[in-house]
Amino acid sequence: MAVIGIGISQVPDEKTHLIFCNVGQGDASLVIYKQTQVLIDGGPNSKVIECLNKHIPSWDRDIEMVVLTHPEADHMTGLIDVAKNFNIKYFVVNGIVNDNATFWQLQKEIASRGIQTYQPKAGDELKVGDLKFKVLWPKQKLGSPLVWQNIEDSDKSMVMGVGAVSGEMNDTGIALELIYGNTKVLYNADLSSKIEPDLNIEPVDILKVGHHGSKYSTSTDFLSLLKPKLAIISVGKNSYGHPTKEVLSRLSDIGAKIFRTDNEGEIEIVCGVDECQLGN
Repeated sequence: MAVIGIGISQVPDEKTHLIFCNVGQGDASLVIYKQTQVLIDGGPNSKVIECLNKHIPSWDRDIEMVVLTHPEADHMTGLIDVAKNFNIKYFVVNGIVNDNATFWQLQKEIASRGIQTYQPKAGDELKVGDLKFKVLWPKQKLGSPLVWQNIEDSDKSMVMGVGAVSGEMNDTGIALELIYGNTKVLYNADLSSKIEPDLNIEPVDILKVGHHGSKYSTSTDFLSLLKPKLAIISVGKNSYGHPTKEVLSRLSDIGAKIFRTDNEGEIEIVCGVDECQLGN
């Protein structure tokens, strides 16, 4: 099991803030503890910057860790502006390629700034200050670290070869479990129900619902194992029918309290060591 750690200079604070940014049809989740900030995905647009500026002091332009779960537009586009406006200390990302203009623009921003990258695999622990994340997926490192290095246009074909995706892009997503005190939070990217049985997971308190509430994720069997008290759906206006009636029904059946960014807007949950509650 690999372990990476990042040391943080902290000021006293007793709460962890879990913020699910309102970025429309996409994902962007911010975790703040003391002076530690972790951003999981960046959404489909620049709205993530509004969320970050609201919660991160103007004098603090560092984000200790950014995770791109998988390189699709609704998760990665906003990270271009994040890289331009903040100092990203650590970028956790699979070494795979999505050959489109948005991907290559983000790749250029990350590589040109010399941001340190890390390819995760299940069993890794990502420690950022006092925050600890367990990697639950993918089973092994995907792609190549060459993908996030400086690349000449003439070398893109070679990089696309070593960073090629086999199968469904959604199922390459990085799944993370945040453990803070007695609270466990699962960030399940866009993983489908085909992958869910392979995650080494126990009951959690809070679930960031997979794939914006798609009926092809968040299966009944998965939920019966997780038993989340709170379910957060990051979703906006869309043509896919997200969140689907099937998923909303499954969540209701297990007694999870459901919150949606398309209804509530930005959602903040404030956690002490023993319990969590909705923020103001």
